[in-house]
Amino acid sequence: MYPEDKIKVNIVLTKDFMQATIRRMKLKRILLILGLSFMLFSCATRGSGVKVQQPDAGQPAPAVEQPDAGQPAPAAEQPAAEQPAPAAEEKVPAETDPGTVKPETAETAVVRPTEEGAITVTREVFSRTFADIETLITELSRIIKAENYDAWIKFLTKDYIAKYSDPVELAELSTQPLLQKYNIKLRSLKDYFSYVVVQSRSNAKLDDLVFLSNDKVKAISVINGQRVILYLLENSNGSWKIGTMQN
Repeated sequence: MYPEDKIKVNIVLTKDFMQATIRRMKLKRILLILGLSFMLFSCATRGSGVKVQQPDAGQPAPAVEQPDAGQPAPAAEQPAAEQPAPAAEEKVPAETDPGTVKPETAETAVVRPTEEGAITVTREVFSRTFADIETLITELSRIIKAENYDAWIKFLTKDYIAKYSDPVELAELSTQPLLQKYNIKLRSLKDYFSYVVVQSRSNAKLDDLVFLSNDKVKAISVINGQRVILYLLENSNGSWKIGTMQN
């Protein structure tokens, strides 16, 4: 072999050797990188004691699998005893329950006597009677103001007519200072109506009732702070009429 041929062969062998060396160096670098990566990965997973597919212990667990201990448990999971009782289930003690205190009604309320000889009646009876007599007195005041004697005597009991037609009673009434002042002598029931009733009952107003019985009451008016008897009324056959204190 000529020297030139040997040089060519050496050149070829040198190139092959260098290429093989380069490939070995690349392979070692790749293996080194893989080895370092494996070592780092092994160190990261060795201290946790868990499998590779489980999440890292240093990271917070998902909220769905492990709730945070610092947050309150959902209301549905709390024991029933710790929840406040519904207001509807609370009971008011019997002694303070408003339902046990019955309000005063027309059937239970009563009107106490205000003077000797009077009786107690229910509020219902008092209210009904007061309304009836108030209507009566309004009508009487209209008749008296008009000086309608014939209409007035229809509201009188027989005892009232007899008493104020009696000459002895009329003579006694004629001694009253106001009648004497004007020299008025009462001689009949009509005189009594004209000089006494018209002068004192034209503007009568009912303020109170005093029950003497279920069918006899005093109609009271308050004048200048004083209680004045307007009429003594008697119920006869469902109608109230003017009676006398002697009955």
